[in-house]
Amino acid sequence: MKKWIGYVTMSLIAMALVLGLGTVAAQAAYTEWSEWSVNKPTGIHAQVEERKVPSIYHMEVYCTQEAKSPYYRNIRDYSIGGKYSSYGARASYGEFHYTKDITASVFAAAKSFKSGSWIQDGVPAYNRGNSIAYYLGDGDISWFVRSIDYSTEYRYRDILISITDPVVSDPIQPISIDNPEPVAAPTEPNPTVTTPSAGQETPKVTEITDTQCSKDGIKITWKAVNGVTGYYIYRDGKKIATINNSRTCTYLDKKAKENGKAYKYSISIYIKSGSNITKGKKCAEIVVVYLTVNIAPKTSSAAGSINITWKPNKKAMGYEIWYGTNKKFKNCKKILVKGGKTKSKKLTGLESDTIYYIKIRVYYVVGGSYSYSPFCPVFHAKTKTQTYQYKGIVTNAQDGKGLKNAKLYFRQGSSNKNGKVYKTCKTDSKGCYKITLPKGTYTVQVQRKNFVTIYITIYVYVNSPSYESNTISISKPLEAEQYRIVLTWGESPKDLDAHLTGSSNAYGGRYHIYFAQKNAYYGGKLAANLDVDDVNSYGPETVTINLKVQKNGTYNYYVHDFTNRFMTSSTSLGNSGARVMVYKGNLHIATYKVPKKAGTAWHVFTIENGKLIKKNTMSYVQDHRLFK
Repeated sequence: MKKWIGYVTMSLIAMALVLGLGTVAAQAAYTEWSEWSVNKPTGIHAQVEERKVPSIYHMEVYCTQEAKSPYYRNIRDYSIGGKYSSYGARASYGEFHYTKDITASVFAAAKSFKSGSWIQDGVPAYNRGNSIAYYLGDGDISWFVRSIDYSTEYRYRDILISITDPVVSDPIQPISIDNPEPVAAPTEPNPTVTTPSAGQETPKVTEITDTQCSKDGIKITWKAVNGVTGYYIYRDGKKIATINNSRTCTYLDKKAKENGKAYKYSISIYIKSGSNITKGKKCAEIVVVYLTVNIAPKTSSAAGSINITWKPNKKAMGYEIWYGTNKKFKNCKKILVKGGKTKSKKLTGLESDTIYYIKIRVYYVVGGSYSYSPFCPVFHAKTKTQTYQYKGIVTNAQDGKGLKNAKLYFRQGSSNKNGKVYKTCKTDSKGCYKITLPKGTYTVQVQRKNFVTIYITIYVYVNSPSYESNTISISKPLEAEQYRIVLTWGESPKDLDAHLTGSSNAYGGRYHIYFAQKNAYYGGKLAANLDVDDVNSYGPETVTINLKVQKNGTYNYYVHDFTNRFMTSSTSLGNSGARVMVYKGNLHIATYKVPKKAGTAWHVFTIENGKLIKKNTMSYVQDHRLFK
């Protein structure tokens, strides 16, 4: 009886991991059984009789298993080695060979189970495949499925199924479908290269997965195909190399180095069996444009930006720029700059005073696919420090007029009275000053002849809107028992009022200094007075106390938001930036900043029998007569 031989490519699938089941995935390729590659025939017994299928199938199985997950390592293979076979994937890679004879009646009686159903020893169990699974319940060959389970990490080589009656022990030589006689071994020294004829299964096609341009040429990478001998490499339709290893999947074309030239690559697999070589179809062609990156980039920096210029590659379509603060470009940003003639790009939105690492490559697009040059050498640039214009006015606390020739010393940090001076400036004829500073906290020393030197802390983060927005009022020296209290604030609210209550032998034993009562007396002598009352923002409002007239007693100092006095939910005072400076004799002894809290009345401090006591509390007060 003539012998028929077909080639079937199958894949070993991990089935039911907990139960230890394996599968053989198959796609039949011989002409008489082409329906198996689509669906099992409905009347399988009738089909068998009608087609006169021989009585025995002889299977030679070559399998490779790659188990990347520990769950796959102890699988025992039911599908080809029999129950509890030793042919199992015990390591991350294993290979074995197995032969088996199956009767046609067993083959024809195969039961089918849909994806997601279960089968074990004839009882429904889990089919992990993506199509119908066929159970050949002879105890040895348990599974016959026609698709690969994509969720596993298994790969396959070849399963050769030949139909024979009777079974022969000698190796069966491949024969053509068109010529069912055995093919004699070739006598010539060179192997014969063939392509599959009609009815034979075409060997699997690989796929180009990556291309890279380097200074040495174009490197291409493709998918490995198990069970093949190697690969043929084609450039522009001509074979340029042969890879004699199925696991070697890269090739460097050192002759593809012309800038701007397009090269077309494809790959085919080949299988060598004895003296015969079967060549597969070429994979889809990939177009790669070789590009050089001799762009010689240069940079110039500003605060928050870096400008890059380079020598353009006019044969490119554009440039891809990678930049970030990490040397290894982790979490870096990437931007495309269109146009091969483009020769500059400004990177904006950067942190100031920061080093950025940059690399650039050239690109070309063909059919939606990008070709890239290698990256230019990594370079870096540092952004400049972001600076802001800080400006203000220095006034005389007694009359609110600007003071010329006042000197200001700026030291970095808070309460830094003796550190290194970062910058200095002085006031003009109107008492105005301005200076450029980086963002941050500074201690400002304000000094002028015949005035008390003071220190205040400022925070620079934006450009100052006006000179008045940063008013500093300084005082001339006082007598030893005299206090001077100076209130300044921002543009809003318009009217903040200073209030002082104290001991008196008139006014019912207490006096109240404010805009309507500017002087207070004790024993016929001036005990306190309001020197300056400001009603149009910024201040100063200045109160002077002479404790030499009456030291013992209690004095309270308040700031009242007169503008919003009727509001019971106002936060204007807390957001006004109000500052109270206290002088005693020839010294500046205290500075108070308004708490950022809601309220219309700020109780700043108390003087108890000559001792200054901080209060710094906020409350809602509508009527200033309630201050005690």
